[in-house]
Amino acid sequence: MRLLFAVPWLLLLSPVLLADTPGSEDLSTVTEQALDRDRELMSYSGTLLPHRRNYLLFATWAHPVNQVPSSPAFRDEPIGTKLQPTETKFQFSIKIPVLTGIFDDRTRLWAAYTQQSHWQAYNWDRSSPFRETNFEPEVFLSHEPGWQLGDGRFEVLRLGLNHESNGREEPFSRSWNRIKGEVVYSTNRWVFALSPWYRIPESTDDDDNPDIGEYLGYGDLRVLYQAEGRYTVEARFFNNLRSDNNRTSAELNLSVPLNDTLSAHFQYYNGYGETLIDYNERIQRIGIGVSLNIL
Repeated sequence: MRLLFAVPWLLLLSPVLLADTPGSEDLSTVTEQALDRDRELMSYSGTLLPHRRNYLLFATWAHPVNQVPSSPAFRDEPIGTKLQPTETKFQFSIKIPVLTGIFDDRTRLWAAYTQQSHWQAYNWDRSSPFRETNFEPEVFLSHEPGWQLGDGRFEVLRLGLNHESNGREEPFSRSWNRIKGEVVYSTNRWVFALSPWYRIPESTDDDDNPDIGEYLGYGDLRVLYQAEGRYTVEARFFNNLRSDNNRTSAELNLSVPLNDTLSAHFQYYNGYGETLIDYNERIQRIGIGVSLNIL
């Protein structure tokens, strides 16, 4: 358990411990490099582009294990399978341009899909079931304003519709629909992304998780630092913005390149909402695996 609590501090300190000496050259921002990559790949018709992180964590360890998921909408039910704290976690995320040049060449309409799965791969006594999979399709409008502020720029503005669900039947069904925005500011090797959201209301009969906002709040903040050719560290935070029963969650990622394609990937999670089935359960998780060398 001491290791679990030490990991976030090591990841947060990594830019200081590993940082390269800054040069005097004018460096393009991390976000600008990613946008240039997208523009190049978009020249090929029908090309699927990376959206969020794509990774495979061969082994993760969680505490506690949520054996009895709960929601105010349903009676508490045990999973029915004795779950283990060790499992495999993976995520793939893609997007494709639907419309380009809507107002100018900096404005596009995108469709995207992200899927995150938690697989009890080492639970051989229970036939290695998939514990939870979250499906997240979305459509959004993006604009690249290029507004200069200080040493950096506002690189991207996004606004769209987002659906997330686990595709399960009651009492384990979880889902929500949101209007999501995002503002991305970059300066050299740093990226700051603020993503507020508004949950679209549902009727009482249709709402699987009526109190999800009390745990996940109304947006998140992502901070990323990339040292050229050496490593990338990213922190994501969200808070329910309540004075009573205040809840904060954080995810930390550290990736170190192995070659041009893959990086060794380390992840730490502490808080609520890592998966929809665990939206109201505080969980700590540490994992190790590989990720693709893309933002």
